[in-house]
Amino acid sequence: MDIPSVQLALSHVDRSDSDLSDLSEDFEDTDVDMEDVLANTVPNVRPKRKAISLLEVSDDESMDEVSGSEDSQSPSSSLRSANPVCAKFEEIPTEAREINILNLIVSHLPDDNDLFNLSCSCKTFAALLVPKESAIWKERFLSRYDYPYVADPRHFVFAYQLRRTVLRQFVEFTNPKDPRLGVQLEVLRDMVIEAYKPRRRHLPPPSTSKNLAAFASPHNSPWIRTFLSCFFFPCRGQRFGQPHRLFDALQLVLSHLLLSPASQMAHVVKSSRGNYDLAVVYAWDKPLVLLYREQAVGEELSEPSPSTYQERRSLRKHSPPPKFLLDTHALLHIRNFWHRHLIGERQGFGSASMVENTYGHMAKDLMRAGINLKKWDKPLKDGDLHIATEWYGHYSTLAQWPKKKQELEEVQSLAEDWEKVDPLKLDFSVSVDNDEDGFWSPIFANIPIFRNTISGPNLDSRPCRLIRGLAPFVALSLPNNDTRTPAGSQNAAQLPKYHPYLAMRLRGIIHSIPAQPRLNSIPGWNRIIMVLYKPTHRHLIQVLEHAEEEFGDSFTTTITTQMMQNGTNSGQLADVLNGVGAAGQQLDAAEMDAQLAAHLRNKLLNNHLWRDGSKFDKDTIEEMEEKYRLSEYLDWNDIDYAYAYEGVILPGGKIMMGRWWRLAMNGEGEGLEWSDALGEVEEGDAMDVDGQTTVHDGGPNGNVAANGTGSGNGNGLGRSRSKKLERGPFIFWC
Repeated sequence: MDIPSVQLALSHVDRSDSDLSDLSEDFEDTDVDMEDVLANTVPNVRPKRKAISLLEVSDDESMDEVSGSEDSQSPSSSLRSANPVCAKFEEIPTEAREINILNLIVSHLPDDNDLFNLSCSCKTFAALLVPKESAIWKERFLSRYDYPYVADPRHFVFAYQLRRTVLRQFVEFTNPKDPRLGVQLEVLRDMVIEAYKPRRRHLPPPSTSKNLAAFASPHNSPWIRTFLSCFFFPCRGQRFGQPHRLFDALQLVLSHLLLSPASQMAHVVKSSRGNYDLAVVYAWDKPLVLLYREQAVGEELSEPSPSTYQERRSLRKHSPPPKFLLDTHALLHIRNFWHRHLIGERQGFGSASMVENTYGHMAKDLMRAGINLKKWDKPLKDGDLHIATEWYGHYSTLAQWPKKKQELEEVQSLAEDWEKVDPLKLDFSVSVDNDEDGFWSPIFANIPIFRNTISGPNLDSRPCRLIRGLAPFVALSLPNNDTRTPAGSQNAAQLPKYHPYLAMRLRGIIHSIPAQPRLNSIPGWNRIIMVLYKPTHRHLIQVLEHAEEEFGDSFTTTITTQMMQNGTNSGQLADVLNGVGAAGQQLDAAEMDAQLAAHLRNKLLNNHLWRDGSKFDKDTIEEMEEKYRLSEYLDWNDIDYAYAYEGVILPGGKIMMGRWWRLAMNGEGEGLEWSDALGEVEEGDAMDVDGQTTVHDGGPNGNVAANGTGSGNGNGLGRSRSKKLERGPFIFWC
């Protein structure tokens, strides 16, 4: 049976029906159109039809007008209703003629084949079940899907039959000119936006979604497996397909199905290196460009043009041309990259089969801790900025920036050299007033690439939130009281593996962006910009000293006691801060930083209230830093290194992904991007090690590989090296 277009299927329906949608799971066994049943089985049942209309009133209030108008035009309707037409082969019991009882019977039928057989059993049942006015269509639709966007109960028959036909005969995305692909995407779009839809506006949304349950079942819904196995919209001669805004947006919204270790779909849909272009994932061999960027002159939208006069008129009236575009196609490459590296499982034996589940153990550890990639749990809508404040995930980086694409494809990620990966946690507070709280510091707000894509947080008309907090690594694989013992002593005071005071700081802004794509929209997209930076050791020491002076009684120690315990007098400390060694020689930058790091470490170790880090939550650290110096006066000289993160929070608010790059005060271009033209990376400063280089080494051979444990191969991030750029993808979930 050919799949009809949406316009053809709903040609007899008002324009309000263009929003119809829902899932269909059980309709697998019928090849019969129920409208054909009406034509072939009920040649003349006019007397009974009046009775049907009267019986419908109790099922749906909106049918009152329809049945009432018919009865008023026919004075003899009551007489005909009292003498219903009976089947030739059997007398239907009076109770069975009640539509409510029949609806209850039909609701237990497992599939459409049984419904067809029941309607063929006699003319009475056919007259009750087949017409579009029959309440059974609504009953069957709502038993399987969330409530659709329908203006008239008589339109449930069109929504039901269209969805059943499309999902049952779902085809692969192989031919870009196949007209069925557009209908399939519209049906999936409708199922997404109707998830958790309440039956009435004044009612609360349901706590569960039948649509999302259908999405999550590869066995009962083979159509969703077919869709997710098509990683890009097809384009003849193009390995990675072509951008298609509705296809790309749907794939991204359903990312939880492919990225969660607990999802059956993530393991059923096979990952492959051929499912993404690493040059797009890392923005390799390209100038720095944002994912949410200003639309270039002549840049075309890869979405269908309005096909009807009403659509074109509505678009002109309500949707001015967008100034900015979200690169959903690049985000899809990033999503597929993380599918490979979070879920990819080795097939076969030995090294004959390659796998890059470099972050797979981390994702499973988080899942066991109850932190998993989840589906959304409320209706999608624009401007929803109720953002979770704790996120877990990671970034991907490279030890050396490849000169050739072949090298890039071979390496994939530096995490291949790590024995284990501890997740990075984003722990922040939220503000709506930057003038009062100062979360988004001027030195970050004035970065040209950010300033040009967002207005001032308090001037922009779009909803936004400001965020500030910490970005520590989390040692899930170790006990909570795990600490590292200083070399040469098993009984000395110890610091946690990841002390919160040594974590990166986080500043950022989240703002809503228009529904994607512009036509056939899916609402609920938010853009996120963050700067993760590591304060200098000098700045961290000064903040602690200031806190000791103001809260000496609380911390029970003073700077003088600290220096005496450490064997450092005030003159020596001043020399170190001024870059002068014990013998008066001038210290180089590395030596001075090492002495400052040792002093900072000793300050934390020798104060029992600071040692374990339990007193240092984000609020305490923020308060200490604000009392030392207000956020608006944050300066690049206080920052050891910094990274910019730009991406999106997907509709539903459960997953964020995008790209990061390294910042520098004198960086290149509008993004102030660091490059090797500014000099070599200093030891231990690339992609924060959360203080490991200043506390203890990270691996068996002393090579610290970001937050991962090095394998001793010399490729860790902790050693000095020269690289052209530092960029990569990131992903976090809550």
